[in-house]
Amino acid sequence: MSITLKPITAENWREAYNLKVKEHQQNLIASNPHSLVQVMYDLPYQNKASGIYHTDTMVGFMMTGMAIQDNEPDTRWIFRFMIGADYQQNGYGRTALKQYLAQTQAESQYRQIKISYAPQNHVAKALYESIGFVEIGLHEEWNELVAVYTLTDND
Repeated sequence: MSITLKPITAENWREAYNLKVKEHQQNLIASNPHSLVQVMYDLPYQNKASGIYHTDTMVGFMMTGMAIQDNEPDTRWIFRFMIGADYQQNGYGRTALKQYLAQTQAESQYRQIKISYAPQNHVAKALYESIGFVEIGLHEEWNELVAVYTLTDND
């Protein structure tokens, strides 16, 4: 499957802005417009926004960064991860996550990747666990569950 992660730029931000999850999922994740504002103005988090592309079509969105309050310089966070309503159930999410994990592994400066999700988002939990994320508890401030993926040593 041809999945690529491309940075959100002046050329494609509207695609990300307009990409939405299914209506019954909208209470489970912040909207992409909200996330794009965070990327621009929550500068200490070093957030990066990426479009998840299947060939030339943006099918999903991802926002990654650092959780500065946790003081874990060897940890990357996936703060947002979504696949658009019209593109779900095609394996795009699983493929994109695995690709991001491999890319981060290759950078060799990180020890782990954390992701958070709404406690009632059972589909996300199952996906993350199937890839190797291990749930470690509730982030009280965000009221979201946190799971961690431990990267292997590159040595």
